[in-house]
Amino acid sequence: MAELTGGLLASMGHRVTICTSAVEASVYRPGDEQIVFISVNGPEDDGTMLADWYRMNVPDTPLVIVADGQTRSAMSGMSRLWDGFLEKPFQFDQLQACVAVVAEMAEESSDHRTDRVSADAPD
Repeated sequence: MAELTGGLLASMGHRVTICTSAVEASVYRPGDEQIVFISVNGPEDDGTMLADWYRMNVPDTPLVIVADGQTRSAMSGMSRLWDGFLEKPFQFDQLQACVAVVAEMAEESSDHRTDRVSADAPD
């Protein structure tokens, strides 16, 4: 999933760094990322801890959580962790829309976390 999403983002002209685990991501030094995507498989998943770490340590970098709908429901009380939510499985146009909205929010406001964006998968 990470490689596919990374490939789609690269095809949109973005520079992409892929970390396939929270351990790998924890040794990665945050730089000038425009948007960070974190895949989460549940509220107790290490991706949730990574999102929390990013929010505390790199608060101005927009975060998009990528997870299924059941995980989203379970994480509803943790919405402060993300600026966007991309529901698995997603289509390329949903990824494009999510990136566009989150990037625009980040550019328009230094407090971009006041609004949330969602790109739900089709029924």
